[in-house]
Amino acid sequence: MTGAPIVWPDTTASDCPFPRSTRISAEVKLTGRTFVVPAAGADTWYPSWASDGSLYSTFADGTVNGVTVQGYQGPDSQKTGHARIDGDDPTNLHIEVLGTFLNDPRPYAGRYPSASLVRDGVWYFGTYTLDDLNGACHNWCGQGPFVGFRRSSDGGKTWIDSKYKPDDPVFGESGKAGAKVKFGAVHMVDFGKNMEHSPDGHAYFVSHGASSATGLANWIAGDAVYLGRVMPTPQSMDDRAAYEFYTGTDWSHDVAQAKPVLLWAGKLGSVTVTYDAPAQVYLMWVSRPHEPSNNTGTFDTLLLEADQITGPWRIVTTWASFGTQAYFVNVPSKFIGHDGQTMWLLYSANFSGGSSYPPGGGYDFGLHELTMTIKAGPPLPEGGVPGQEGGADASIERTAMIGDGRAVDVPSVSDDGSGGAARPVSAEANAGPETDASSEPPLADDISGCACRQGGPPRQHTTSMLGWVLVAGATIAWRRRRC
Repeated sequence: MTGAPIVWPDTTASDCPFPRSTRISAEVKLTGRTFVVPAAGADTWYPSWASDGSLYSTFADGTVNGVTVQGYQGPDSQKTGHARIDGDDPTNLHIEVLGTFLNDPRPYAGRYPSASLVRDGVWYFGTYTLDDLNGACHNWCGQGPFVGFRRSSDGGKTWIDSKYKPDDPVFGESGKAGAKVKFGAVHMVDFGKNMEHSPDGHAYFVSHGASSATGLANWIAGDAVYLGRVMPTPQSMDDRAAYEFYTGTDWSHDVAQAKPVLLWAGKLGSVTVTYDAPAQVYLMWVSRPHEPSNNTGTFDTLLLEADQITGPWRIVTTWASFGTQAYFVNVPSKFIGHDGQTMWLLYSANFSGGSSYPPGGGYDFGLHELTMTIKAGPPLPEGGVPGQEGGADASIERTAMIGDGRAVDVPSVSDDGSGGAARPVSAEANAGPETDASSEPPLADDISGCACRQGGPPRQHTTSMLGWVLVAGATIAWRRRRC
């Protein structure tokens, strides 16, 4: 489906504790291109890009290709689903349901999927628990712990369950007797195909949770975002002692030592992170209730960015009532364009009713194309990937390319008299300026900024041209430097 482009207004609050991004413009544009996979009326989609080229995902609370699952009724009938998503074109995908699991949540009331990871042909599928379905917040007001990972080595045909259970979860946390968890709805950081861009081989994961014994933690709202990691092997993924948690300065095997990478009491929520490899930046998406303590109202979406997985994280924009109830928002790395500026946003919306805006969203597997302007980041640390030690020696200079490679002059949010309302972008602005190949400037010869980090004698520098764009009236080269 193709509709009018929209720039969603930035409504970031004045008391937001995070610094403003200087790399990504707040005027992120939804192009109007959307796609809903047929017969995929469920939510909780977290695709992982496997080495075979397909995406593998969880799903919950709905019907996909005639297979129905639910996680909120009696504990003996709660099921989650898992599926393979085939296709390289984000507007032409097919979902193959591979099976379902019975998930006993006891001693909690509900159990849902949140973590999906495929690494070296092994698929890891993780679940978490919930309580208080009809509490004061109106929907699953109590956050239980992340349980653990079951795994499959044959593409989801057969599975080995985790040794951990809801009453003895992998991280040892509890949501009972007033206790609060840090790691409930765990989501794996998306590092690309077969985790090819992991900085050190670890599988990293994030979760929202409470920051204190009296803090907020439920399926969609929380105080803080926490970070953990583990080596993605069958042995380590099912071994409590193998997991590490970020402490703010280092890593600890004790979850009690975990410190937030983001803290904003009562104003954060369900979180996902994708590494945008072409742009060399981490993108974090946060879904939270627009109205505090109302988990059935509209939801806000926050976008943050960082050069390294541990932060510091910087706020790009806040989309109030996006979807109008979009949740479990994520960007599958498979659908990030070669320029790193164009990508497809995946979310489900409106589980409790309400209108769908932008158009094309709903209670389904729905993709929305967007573009953003990303400036070049700081020089890469050793290894060529933010956060990586040792290894490659490449760096990339990038311009602010959008969509098909042309710069787009997007009107500002504040100067159109709309009062902050989401608005279409004109066709003229969407078209963008044309480049003139005859006026392309010569590529600079100075490549002294590319440092050889491997030691030994200097090696020959090479520079390859990747493209040209017109930015603010000036033609600028986009080129890769390699020592």
